[in-house]
Amino acid sequence: MDLYLIRHPAVATAPGLCYGSSDVGLRDAPAIGAALIAEKLAMLTGGASAALRISTSPLMRCATVAKALTDRPCVDAHLREIDFGRWEGVAWDAVPRDEIDAWAADIEHGRPHGGESVRMLADRTAYWLAQLDTPPVQAAGDSLVTQGARAGRTAQIAPMTNVAITHAGVIRVMTAQALQLPLLTCVNWPVDMAGICHLTRSDPASAWALARWNA
Repeated sequence: MDLYLIRHPAVATAPGLCYGSSDVGLRDAPAIGAALIAEKLAMLTGGASAALRISTSPLMRCATVAKALTDRPCVDAHLREIDFGRWEGVAWDAVPRDEIDAWAADIEHGRPHGGESVRMLADRTAYWLAQLDTPPVQAAGDSLVTQGARAGRTAQIAPMTNVAITHAGVIRVMTAQALQLPLLTCVNWPVDMAGICHLTRSDPASAWALARWNA
């Protein structure tokens, strides 16, 4: 089983803005980011063909890209970014210093902003990881990856391949959980816009392994 955790493409916000669970739009058209992601997936999978299950955060910076990849993505609220409460829409350098210090003192459980803690984020990502063991549902319509394969540009994905279009915080937390590492292990690992984390395992009883980070 392969799992590709993909960060959404660049967003249309001012630099340095806190926008965790805010529903901000993309800088470029969703089709542009979707085409880039499809090309990356084709290269990473080596052109094997089979079923592809695409899930997405409900936030439009992810969902619009997923919709460009496949007609019927699975929209799942467990994949949304962490909620920063009253920090949402505020420039990071405008957040009160005492609140930042309080968060830094307990990043896993602290929530001085009144939103979610990292532990709360981890609880819902753990649920999403666990449900990957259920059989995939075949969605109608060709994905962009399939269309690209027919044109000789890309290829379909290997059997039992799951793709999640999501956010940097979700990717870092879910990777730590999948690899059975302390929750904050990956908190500072860089994730580019449209960057891909590839996790793999031989069967549901096996442990996940990290194949590629930030591809």
